[in-house]
Amino acid sequence: MSLTLADTAALARSFFDAARTPKVHSRPSHEMTLSVDEAYGVQAAQVALMELAGESVVAIKLGLTDQHQRDAQNWNAPSFGSLTNAMVVGEGDDFSVTGSLQPRVEPEIVVVLGSDITESPRLDELPAHIRSIHVGIEIVDPRFDDQAFILTDALCDNAAARSGVWAKRGVSPYDVDLSDVTATLSIDGDVVLTGAGSALMGNPLLLVKEIIDERLRLGFPVFEGLAIFTGNLAGKAYPVTAGQSVVVSAGALGDITLQIVA
Repeated sequence: MSLTLADTAALARSFFDAARTPKVHSRPSHEMTLSVDEAYGVQAAQVALMELAGESVVAIKLGLTDQHQRDAQNWNAPSFGSLTNAMVVGEGDDFSVTGSLQPRVEPEIVVVLGSDITESPRLDELPAHIRSIHVGIEIVDPRFDDQAFILTDALCDNAAARSGVWAKRGVSPYDVDLSDVTATLSIDGDVVLTGAGSALMGNPLLLVKEIIDERLRLGFPVFEGLAIFTGNLAGKAYPVTAGQSVVVSAGALGDITLQIVA
């Protein structure tokens, strides 16, 4: 089926409300067949609701960041969800699990753009469009009550975006090879996840180029200051609860700490 504008608006409102209640949401794929572009239309309508509430998109988070995931979903591009200024936290601030269903953390490399982009850049041109690169922590919180990954469902759920934080200190894209970055994620001093930049399609900058192309194709803006969480370095997320301390260490990118509170 093709979604009407009314259907898109209703589904967007339903997910928007579910993320703020919070509550489990049924899977759209159990009731209808959506194309990837239609699912992005639902996400875009949610972003419009966020903007009506006075929020603005400041970051995006990526999925489908390895070929195995792409093959499983029959989609050869990264996916994305949107994070607003009301969703992200600053370095040194706490993250409250109040209002979350199943919060989980991921170690990330975050790329911050230094210019507006309206045309697809070549990969070798990309560093000139990057302001800085940072270590980060992404917090995901899916609305569904099972662990299955279905791309169109995930996109309607804003890619399970909940929150994120990146270090104030950044490095130049000319000073680090992101494919060589390794990272650990620790909970209360114990390392629970490890990962590497090479896990992200061999080079996180390739993902940045791909997601720029995808956003331009879909009509989403690519603007100066946009922070891009380039993908989960460890390939899986770790559940968190109030009272825990999360630390991600990523070599040349440095460290970042996030306190989880009620």
